[in-house]
Amino acid sequence: MKKTIAGLLSGLAIAGMLLPVTATPALAGIGEELTIAQTQALFAYRSGGRGVGGAKIRLQYVLNCLVGPGGEGYSAATPSENPCLDSGKGAIHDAVNEAQKQQIVEAIALTRKAMEITEPEAMQEAATNLADLLGKAKEHQ
Repeated sequence: MKKTIAGLLSGLAIAGMLLPVTATPALAGIGEELTIAQTQALFAYRSGGRGVGGAKIRLQYVLNCLVGPGGEGYSAATPSENPCLDSGKGAIHDAVNEAQKQQIVEAIALTRKAMEITEPEAMQEAATNLADLLGKAKEHQ
């Protein structure tokens, strides 16, 4: 599992050199919000191996993408704290059907729970589960 995640992270790092961190209006929408949130969850996994502080920052980014500006738990002192700023109103508001909305609700709850974790291994497990759940939510488009 770690090799798979490491390979995915390597691919995301390469893709990150080609694409901006925030979405452009042409890429805006639920798919972009969920993709960015999933990427941030994977970065939380990676950060979690070094301690939970960096992972919690990434999880805040996930929460921002899911709830959108003004949503419960949304926090952005600067625009760079919301990588989904130009992507939509928040995944929960942009869900295309009830099944997708339910998975986003579950992802929000999991993100909030993960933000309370203090152990690196538990943080990595929660971040992996979150990335998987966000991947499933993307399938409902």
